[in-house]
Amino acid sequence: MFSGCSSLRSIVFPDGVTEIKNDTFNGCSSLKSATLPDTIGKIGNNAFKGCAALTDLTWIPNAVTSIGNNAFENCAGLVNAQLPDLVSNLGGNAFKGCTSLTSFKGGANLKTVGANCFQDCIALMDVDFANGLTSIGNYAFQNCTALETIVLPDSVTSIGTYAFQKDAALKNVTLSSSLTQIPSYAFANCTSMTELEIPSGVTTIKDHAFYQDTKLKTFVIPASVGKIEDNAFSYPTTTTVYGVPGSYAETYAKWAAFLDIAQYRKTGTMGDAQELQWTYDPGGKTVTVTGAVNTSDPVYVGSYDANGKMLSVKLITASNGAAQADDGANTVILFWLDSNFMPKCGKATIRNA
Repeated sequence: MFSGCSSLRSIVFPDGVTEIKNDTFNGCSSLKSATLPDTIGKIGNNAFKGCAALTDLTWIPNAVTSIGNNAFENCAGLVNAQLPDLVSNLGGNAFKGCTSLTSFKGGANLKTVGANCFQDCIALMDVDFANGLTSIGNYAFQNCTALETIVLPDSVTSIGTYAFQKDAALKNVTLSSSLTQIPSYAFANCTSMTELEIPSGVTTIKDHAFYQDTKLKTFVIPASVGKIEDNAFSYPTTTTVYGVPGSYAETYAKWAAFLDIAQYRKTGTMGDAQELQWTYDPGGKTVTVTGAVNTSDPVYVGSYDANGKMLSVKLITASNGAAQADDGANTVILFWLDSNFMPKCGKATIRNA
């Protein structure tokens, strides 16, 4: 209808209009504002593509449920994008090439982010997804070079190939506990990433998933992983693998000749009635204890070198207390003793590399 009207600056739609059809404002490079009625439920493919003067999307009606493919592609002036809560589907290439976009917030009902959706959004720094999102398409955030943090809610069951490839600033990644696979090239060339924990439930890490992540020093592979394909990780001589003893992670790390294979247990209990609970943070080598621990019944954290020589002993005397294992420890063992320094139960070996 208005496609290619490069001088159009604003538009007002009357009540009763239910849809912005495909290509309606495609190429309207001077369009700064649109007044749309609450009756509109759909924004079509290419509807605002190339509208370089748009700066935000606060004018999108709350009744919109779907945003089509390429809807806002190459809107170079768009800075902020917050979707109404009813939007459930964000089409492929929807914000591709929006080079000024710095923040995006998905609505409460957003379920799918299409392929290439934010590809080449080089200024994008802040992404906020609500729990309920289920899938992120191929290349969705490829080459978002300013993005440092991504948190995928636990509702996400799949991410596409190349989804976060070439996100050179990406450092902090929290993956969904519902993922079963890390696809090919998903986080390849993320050259600022230093550590990553694969969630329990993932069974397969596909080829090149973390390829050329040159600063990745630590990654945690759960016992659920049973297959890691060729070139999934790079730089084994500078990387430490954390995994459960006897798991596929151990087999893979030895086969791939990683610098260090650090076997560890992440959580556990002690006592016949599981009165004591502990967690282990492999990155900080920190043990945290909760439950029936006090000054009369303390927990000792013992650190030992590769030859079994004790390096240090740290004392925890209160619930929610913590202690850090020795930096040079190959083995970390918990002892729970009573006031007479007698064992209350068997020891717990947390780390045994």
